Amino acid sequence: MVQALLTNALKYSEGSVRLRVEATPDQLRISCANPIGTSRVAPGSGLGLQGMAERVGLLGGTLDRARGADNRFVVDVDIPLIRQDAL
Repeated sequence: MVQALLTNALKYSEGSVRLRVEATPDQLRISCANPIGTSRVAPGSGLGLQGMAERVGLLGGTLDRARGADNRFVVDVDIPLIRQDAL
């Protein structure tokens, strides 16, 4: 997921990318933010975020995308983790 988010940011943005990965015993959270409004455009199917959302959904998680503070495109991924002692 991290690789897909960074690839997406590389294709469609110029400037710095902010990536945050956090884990608790019950949840993995990944947040990726990149500048909006750059002139960089790369060819692609346009299905990258949809495919990511489908993969995250198969794991019981969510993928949210929005315009964030300071004119950045933000993708937040939350994936529940199964603990060994819960099995």
